[in-house]
Amino acid sequence: MGGQDEEAQKRLIAIFREEARERLSVLSSALIELEHAEPPEQQAEILERLVREAHSLKGAARAVSQLEMEAMARALERVMAALRQQEVASSPPLFDVLHRAIDGAVRLLLSPDMHGSAEVQAIQGLAVDLEKSLTQPVAAPEPARAAPPPPESAEAPSPRAGAERPPAPPPPLESPEQPAPPLGPAPSATAAPVETPIPLETVRIATAKLGALLREAEQFLSAKLAEEHYVSELKAANRLLAEWKRAVAKYRQQAEKRITPAKSLSEFLDMEAQTLKNLEMRLGRLEKTSEHNLHAFSASLTNLLNDVKSVLMLPAATLLELFPKMTRDLSRAQGKEVELTMVGGELAVDKRILDEMKDPLIHLVRNSIDHGIEPPAERKSKGKPPVGRLTISITPRDSDKAEITVADDGAGMDAGRIRAAAVRRGLLSREEAEKLSRAEAHALALRPGVTTSPIVTDLSGRGIGLAIVQEAVSKLNGVLEFDTTVERGTTFRMRLPLTLATFRGVVIQCAERHFIVPTTNVERVLRCNRDAVRTVERRATLLVAGQVLSLVRLSDVLELAQRPAIESREYLRIIVVGAGNLRIAFSVDAVQGEQEVLVKPLGKQLMRVRNISGAGLLGSGEVVPVLNVHDLVASAVKWATGGAPRFVTEVIPVRPKSLLVVEDSVTTRTLLRNILEGAGYLIQTAVDGVDGLTRLREGRFDLVVSDVAMPRMNGFEMTARMREDPRLTELPVVLVTALASREDRERGIEVGANAYIVKSSFDQSNLLETIERLI
Repeated sequence: MGGQDEEAQKRLIAIFREEARERLSVLSSALIELEHAEPPEQQAEILERLVREAHSLKGAARAVSQLEMEAMARALERVMAALRQQEVASSPPLFDVLHRAIDGAVRLLLSPDMHGSAEVQAIQGLAVDLEKSLTQPVAAPEPARAAPPPPESAEAPSPRAGAERPPAPPPPLESPEQPAPPLGPAPSATAAPVETPIPLETVRIATAKLGALLREAEQFLSAKLAEEHYVSELKAANRLLAEWKRAVAKYRQQAEKRITPAKSLSEFLDMEAQTLKNLEMRLGRLEKTSEHNLHAFSASLTNLLNDVKSVLMLPAATLLELFPKMTRDLSRAQGKEVELTMVGGELAVDKRILDEMKDPLIHLVRNSIDHGIEPPAERKSKGKPPVGRLTISITPRDSDKAEITVADDGAGMDAGRIRAAAVRRGLLSREEAEKLSRAEAHALALRPGVTTSPIVTDLSGRGIGLAIVQEAVSKLNGVLEFDTTVERGTTFRMRLPLTLATFRGVVIQCAERHFIVPTTNVERVLRCNRDAVRTVERRATLLVAGQVLSLVRLSDVLELAQRPAIESREYLRIIVVGAGNLRIAFSVDAVQGEQEVLVKPLGKQLMRVRNISGAGLLGSGEVVPVLNVHDLVASAVKWATGGAPRFVTEVIPVRPKSLLVVEDSVTTRTLLRNILEGAGYLIQTAVDGVDGLTRLREGRFDLVVSDVAMPRMNGFEMTARMREDPRLTELPVVLVTALASREDRERGIEVGANAYIVKSSFDQSNLLETIERLI
């Protein structure tokens, strides 16, 4: 029975974790609402909801012996009840503690293997903090819209400038209540804790929908019976043909021996006529039956597909629910005030699309808060309200598309700064940058590595956020566009399909191969005379609807050999394709029309093939590549500007890059040396800023990785001294430190650091990626 009890406990814990995830999400969202609630009646309703959710979470945790989660839920319930009874004053610091407690509970839920770890002790410390908050004196009720306090550093202030001190471990949890006996099977005293991962892919389905799916699936039994009859008819027709072939063979033998009597010939001709008549009748019946079956099968399949799609359709609110908390945390950490408005949460979208768009939306929201919306004092100086506005809206477009919009009223994107960033990145020369239009310059922001941020941080500045957004939208066969105006703000628009199973595509032919271009990206299909092509600055161009577009042969971009016969045609067949703010005209061999396409993934081995996003299955059964329009446009721009890839015949040896690591801790210094040497860099080390400056003046380095808090001279001071030295003024500096406050980051910018990485969010790949970008 022990094995059965253990399996039962595993199932209970899996159910609990799914329930706890939903309740913690509700708690986080309701807490955001409470902070902005004005009327007392609205506050009371939200507090009632918070108490109820925390109480239910506590009971569920107790039932499966999740003691840490139970203690956290109990503390949350007590504080919410005290707020409801006005026994404790609401304040921004209290909300901060409540949010940190919920975040800690989420981490505990996602990492079941960390029981007893230092992080659990920290989470228990948060529960103690919540209990302590009940001792605050009661203040007059005020709306929970007080100005945010200065962002908190990850550490306590140090008595000396730039010093770093690790946080003291929180005290162990001392709960005033004893947990009740668990309702489920009691685990053995010697048994290891039950570890069951949270289900990652779950969808709640109404029983009515399941019943409809079952009924529609049963309709295919009729199709199966019809197909069996269809097969038997085909077999009978084949038997007739076989008999006819035997008769023909017999008559041929007689004819060759010249012994065929007239009677035999007459009988053969009569048999042939009867056979053809029977075949005609059977084929006619088969044709009618096939048409009927196709109609019935198509209707059943369409209904089944629509219902299966509806099962995977979730309200967009499931995607939007994480952004109120995220906006609050990011804006407070940046010392900014941001008002978030969300519209369209009721629109049903394919769950797979919602999952794919989660990271892109996170990047856009981070960009808006970090790069776009200004601090309150700066906004006031520009005549703007101190509170920035950020809007996320999801609206239906046509019958099968949705448009996701992320808009802010911040500083906007400066085309000149984007051009300069692209030149620094080496994507184009200064002369080429000067020739770009405003729209073309803005489009450069979507290229990997292009950023206007003065410093790389753990939040932004690496120039990959918008590239990730573009790639995700292209993967979903969507379209990304954005408008930006300096000092007025930026708006990103993403048009996406509502479902993923099928999409509309234009089938084209190029170099004797078929390809599919998503209809959402095709703006125009036309035929033009070769005389309409004009050469502008050594580039082929075409005037389309009053706009001059670059004209590129698709076969050139895809590096396919073209047939001479195609080259000699008088007319060109053109498709105009758009990606973001760019439009390109491609010449193709033929346009075979638009049709619905069943999408097939390429698999992990071919997940990122240039210019290809997947494969489509045509009605003929042919598998055809689906073109990645974003890649295609980027490749076309490169080809049109003379940057097409060329074969490399000579390998030039590259000098290994030399890095200086400045760190007073021998453990951290050794760790950084191992990471960087493992990545192929030559490493030298220094123990503080004074030692670092000495080594910099004696040797040659390509980049410096430095701590901030060090004896004799800290990292800020060392960086400032480097910028005063003409020989070191351009040398990249990456600061890796535990100082996480906004003021410390700003000081890093002031002294001239190129990147600022916080140790609490340290990631090896992030460090290596930052170094690679800077050198």
